[in-house]
Amino acid sequence: MSDKSLILTHEQIIQKTRRIAFEIYEHNFLEKEVILVGIYDEGYNFAKMLKTELKDIAPFETKLVGLKLDKAAPTQSEILLECSDSELKNKAIILIDDVSNTGKTMAYSLKPFLNIKVKKIETAVLV
Repeated sequence: MSDKSLILTHEQIIQKTRRIAFEIYEHNFLEKEVILVGIYDEGYNFAKMLKTELKDIAPFETKLVGLKLDKAAPTQSEILLECSDSELKNKAIILIDDVSNTGKTMAYSLKPFLNIKVKKIETAVLV
């Protein structure tokens, strides 16, 4: 019996993760460091997978940072980054989540970066 909630198989997740890692490398090949910001919980887990893949293919350093917010009430919750603002200044940021339906979580997750002079912000979403 098949699981109707299954979107991707394990093999497909690995394949897509590797392809996204190559795209991150292609967009950031001149960078010395890229900051991977994973939205808890599953976005952070996906960010860890991307960090592992990038370690194998990219010469730049990657730093993994978690971002916490209440996805059910993002306008009413505090958004917490697991690093200081100075660690993000003038850096390439990749904001990562596992699923995007409406884009609302991604949009609210950008809030902490609005007052930091980052070099650029890109997004990576598995599904």
